Amino acid sequence: MLTNIINDFLSILTLGSDSRNLLCLKLNTPTMRFQKKYFALIVICTLVGSLSFSQETGSFTDSRDGHEYKTIKLGDQVWMGENLAFKTDDGCWVYEGVDGYAETYGYLYSWEVAKNVCPDGWRLPH
Repeated sequence: MLTNIINDFLSILTLGSDSRNLLCLKLNTPTMRFQKKYFALIVICTLVGSLSFSQETGSFTDSRDGHEYKTIKLGDQVWMGENLAFKTDDGCWVYEGVDGYAETYGYLYSWEVAKNVCPDGWRLPH
């Protein structure tokens, strides 16, 4: 039953500019009348969910080569907002061997190198 309520709510959200009128009609039908209270609950949960995962952006500079990276904070975790572009002596390469890709897309790393290439204070996700 809750699945039906959520599916109805999601279908209403995706209908476009006329969704407000449809929402009033749909929730006032005899089969949906008892679900009005769930609509408010779903809206509240949606708002709380979006607020609890607020995003903050920032940056940090890799002390090894001076490259500045964008960062994003999701909840209590800070993530790199772009791919690592630190060149190692071996175990890294650019996609399709195109040198210009490294500046835009970063490097690809072998697993052994990837485990140790993160800047100080950073790690691969578990």
